[in-house]
Amino acid sequence: MSPERDGLKGIRELWQKRHPGVALFAAVLVGGAGVWCLREKGGRPSSLERQLEEVAPVGGAVVTVPVDVDFEGQPGSAAWVWQILRGEAKDSTPEDREGVWAFLREGFGAATQNLNWFAADEALTWLRGAVAAASEIESGLMSLGGDRSLSESLRCFALQHLGIWAEEHRLGAEVVAQLRAATGEVQSGGVGGAALRVLNRIRTSPAEEAWLRTRVVELLENVDCSPEQRVAALQIAVELDAVAVEPVARKLVAPSRQVSERVNAFFALGRLGNEETLRWLSSQAQPAEALVLEAKERAIRNLATR
Repeated sequence: MSPERDGLKGIRELWQKRHPGVALFAAVLVGGAGVWCLREKGGRPSSLERQLEEVAPVGGAVVTVPVDVDFEGQPGSAAWVWQILRGEAKDSTPEDREGVWAFLREGFGAATQNLNWFAADEALTWLRGAVAAASEIESGLMSLGGDRSLSESLRCFALQHLGIWAEEHRLGAEVVAQLRAATGEVQSGGVGGAALRVLNRIRTSPAEEAWLRTRVVELLENVDCSPEQRVAALQIAVELDAVAVEPVARKLVAPSRQVSERVNAFFALGRLGNEETLRWLSSQAQPAEALVLEAKERAIRNLATR
C-alpha cells in the first residue's frame, strides 16, 4: 500500500475512533443528488448528520466509501495530514493548518467524483477545533464554500461545517456578506441552499430575519433557481412563518417539478396556507407518486384541523 493510501486509511481510523458506533448511509435525493448521512447508533446525530438531515431524503442506498483517492505533495498529502490530525487542533501551528487546508483544496477539485468523506469530515472537524484562530477558520471554511474550482459537494460540506462553527462563534460581517452573496448561486446545486441554511442558523435580529424572509421569496420566484435551493428556501420559509411564499408554493406542486420540490411545497402550503389554500388544494388532481400524494393529503389535514 502506498504512503498516500496508508494516510487515508489512517485518517479514516481517526474518524472512526472519534465517532464510535457510526453507520454510513447514502441518501439519494430524487433530483439525482446524493448526500452522505452519518448517524451514531443509539446516540445523538453526528455533526455531519445534523446538517444533512435538513434535506429530507426520499430514498436511499448503501454505498461503499472509497479510500484510494490519490493526493500528492507534502505538506498537504494524505500521509502528512494523517500525522497532523493525530494531534490537537488547539495546539496546531499556522503551518499545520495550512497543510490541512491544502489537502482539502488540492484533493477535492471540481472534477472529483468520489469524495472521501471520512477524510474530509475529519479534516474539517479538526480545523474547527482551532478556536484560537477563529478568523482563519471561518474565513477558510467560507473560502472553500465559495471556491467554484472545487467539487460542489465539498463546497456544500464546508458550508455545513461553517454552520456548525457558527453555533458557538459569531461570524464576522465579511463572512456574513459572503454567505448572502453565495445564496445567489442559483444554478449551483446545493451551494446556494447551504449558504441560506447557515444564515438561517445564525439569525438573531429582526433585521436578519427580515432579510431572510425577502430572500426566500426572491429565490422561489427565480425561474433559474436549482431544485436543491428551492427546497432549502421552502423549509426556511416554514420556519420563518413566511406566508408570502404561499402563491409561489402553489406553482411548485405542479407535476413538472421534481418530487423533492413538490413534497416540500405541499408541506409549506399545509403550514402557511389558509382556508382558500385548502379549497384550492382539494380541487387539484391527485399526484401519481405515493410520496407526493402523502404530502398533499397531510397538507389538507393540517389546514382542515386548524
